[in-house]
Amino acid sequence: MRVEQAQFQELSLSVHSNQGCICTITPSVSGGISAAFGRGQSRSFRPDLVLVRQHCSSTNKVEWESILQGFAYGNVPCINSLQAVYGMSNRPWTVTWASFGQLICLRNSLGRERFPLISQSFHSSSKELMNPPNLPTVMKFGNSFFGEGKVRIDQIALFQDLGSVVPLTQGYVTMESFVEAKCAIHLQKIGNRYKAYNRKSVAGSWKSNVGSSIIERSQVTEQFKLWLDEASKIFDGLDICGLEVLLSKSDEHVIFG
Repeated sequence: MRVEQAQFQELSLSVHSNQGCICTITPSVSGGISAAFGRGQSRSFRPDLVLVRQHCSSTNKVEWESILQGFAYGNVPCINSLQAVYGMSNRPWTVTWASFGQLICLRNSLGRERFPLISQSFHSSSKELMNPPNLPTVMKFGNSFFGEGKVRIDQIALFQDLGSVVPLTQGYVTMESFVEAKCAIHLQKIGNRYKAYNRKSVAGSWKSNVGSSIIERSQVTEQFKLWLDEASKIFDGLDICGLEVLLSKSDEHVIFG
C-alpha cells in the first residue's frame, strides 16, 4: 500500500473510460504538503481511495470543485462520501441544508437543552439587513474559514457600516449570537472513535482559531457522543464527523458549526 499526500493546488487529474482516474501531483514551488513529506518530484498514479482533509473552497476565491467532480466521474471511493465533502465545502449549502436544515431538525427532535444549537440567520443581500439584531452579534461574509471574513459587532453604527459593505462582496452573510466563551471545543468522530479538544487563544482573541492557541485533549462526555452520533447521520451518513462547540463563561455549551 502506498499513501500519497498533496494539497488541491498541487493536484490535477484526468479520467478515461477505459483507464479510470489518473492523478498527477506537481509539488508547489512555495512548498506544499507534497514537498514537506520529501517528495519534490511530479508523479502520477491511479487512486483506489481518497481521504479529503482540505476545504475545496477558500477565502481567496480559488475553488477546487473540479477535482471532486473528477473523482465522482471516475467512481473513486472517498471518505467521507463525495456528496458529503462537496456539500460541506459550500458554506451556504452547509448552513441552509446541513447546519440549519438538518441540525435544526435535530434540535427540534432532541430539544434545545439536549442539542443547544446557536441562533443564526442567513441574508442573501444587504436588503435583508435593515433591522439591527440583538447585540453583540457576529457577522460572517460568504465562505469564511479560519476566522477570516468574520466580525464582532457591538454597536448599531458598526452594523450599519458593514451593511453598506455587503453589496461589494456580491455574496451573502450569516449572523449569529455572540457567545462570551471560556474556550472552543472541537469534537471529532472517526468510525466508532470519539475525541474532544479544548482550544484557547493565547492572545485572548475572541476568535480561538486565529493566531497562536493552546490545544488540550478533553474528556468525551456522553452528551458529546450524542451530538456526534446524531450529526454523523446527515448526508446519508458520515464516516468522519466534526462539531465545533463553545463553552460559555456560564458553563453552557453552544454548538456553532
